[in-house]
Amino acid sequence: MAPEEKRNGTCDHDYGLGYGVVLGPGSVTVEANVFDHNRHDIASDGAPGSFYTATYNLILAGAVQHSFDVHGGKDRKDCTNVAGSGFVVHHNTFLQAHKPAVRLRGIPMRGAWIYHNETRDDDTGDAVNQVNAHGNFHVLDNRTHVNRFPAWFASFGGSSFWQWRQFESTPMSAVAAGDFEGDGHADALFADGNRWTIIQSFSPLVRRHHDQPFRLAELRFGNFTGDPKLDVVRSTGSEWLVWDHASRAWSHLNTSAIPLSRLTFADFDGDGFTDIARSSNGQWLVSWGGRSRWSVLNTSALDIGEQLIADLNGDRKADVLSLQSPDP
Repeated sequence: MAPEEKRNGTCDHDYGLGYGVVLGPGSVTVEANVFDHNRHDIASDGAPGSFYTATYNLILAGAVQHSFDVHGGKDRKDCTNVAGSGFVVHHNTFLQAHKPAVRLRGIPMRGAWIYHNETRDDDTGDAVNQVNAHGNFHVLDNRTHVNRFPAWFASFGGSSFWQWRQFESTPMSAVAAGDFEGDGHADALFADGNRWTIIQSFSPLVRRHHDQPFRLAELRFGNFTGDPKLDVVRSTGSEWLVWDHASRAWSHLNTSAIPLSRLTFADFDGDGFTDIARSSNGQWLVSWGGRSRWSVLNTSALDIGEQLIADLNGDRKADVLSLQSPDP
């Protein structure tokens, strides 16, 4: 297979030319799947005796050709117009708009029934059609102009093509990612000033809501209570308060008037607790676990808050990466 073009936002991947489901003579039910980046999501050679039912499937925008396909006699070169025995397509959502949703390339022997689907195309004629020959083709009660985007997509490892996670309009700048549930998977938290919504592990989707009047910009995150779940920190202007998932209540973490915007949160000693660091007068100061008094972590004129903080050598301690040009 040749790599598909860059239209999907990623490149150099061999996707977009295969099939999700392929059917010869026989029957199959295709139900409640998510399809994307296929040449056809469902394909049939249309030989007599082929039948499929497709229902409650979600078809995303990465299609290369029409989504649901049935070949006819012209494709098989058997001197007929037969396009299979029968096909039922209902309650599917087609969000690719540049190609048809359903196409039969001939006449089904018993019939095709396409109803109660949602399509992004402007009209049903473009979204659902029959070519080469016509008959036994029933299209009714489908909705057009349906667009459920925007949505969240993920590139795993930063190298995979974009994969749909869920329909959601909240921008990434308003979302905090971390293991809020303690199950070893990253969750997402966003706050609108009235409540927090935690979307657990993305798949399967589990939403948890907490009534809290604090927006994302007012919050920081880390592990302060000793369990594997991510905790939330805010400042009152004179103290830091921590909210943990178990108690679901705010408790005293430390006394400080330093605003959160000047603080860096990372585990510098590798003990599993998040430390809080800041720059002051040519030094990096740290509060261990966010609970101790300030002590000197290192001496540097660089602002620690402007550097990249990550575990670079795998020892579970936060490292500091800086771009510098030393004097010769």
